[in-house]
Amino acid sequence: MTAQRGPGPSPQGTNPRRPGPYFLNVDEVAALMRVSKMTVYRLIHDGELPGSVRVRRSFRVPRPTVDQYLRDAAAIQAADSGVMRKGATCPHCSGPIGACWCPPAGTTT
Repeated sequence: MTAQRGPGPSPQGTNPRRPGPYFLNVDEVAALMRVSKMTVYRLIHDGELPGSVRVRRSFRVPRPTVDQYLRDAAAIQAADSGVMRKGATCPHCSGPIGACWCPPAGTTT
């Protein structure tokens, strides 16, 4: 009689809560974000997509990192446009949007 094992790792590095691969290549990230591949490379090199790894001559970006980047960008855009959701927080300081001292997106200090 063989021992029964629990669920093993998800096939192809997928997350059971979100179908699809855990790591995305630059083309997939660009398509998901609807930007050019060069923009994705800039985001990686600027450190705005943490957890990105280089595999030989290509990069892989964790899907949760892309999702978080898009959520943060949406929160900043909502704050800049004056549209605030109840309980929305600043992605930079985690304070209430509008009550923090973080500069609006697109401004330089």
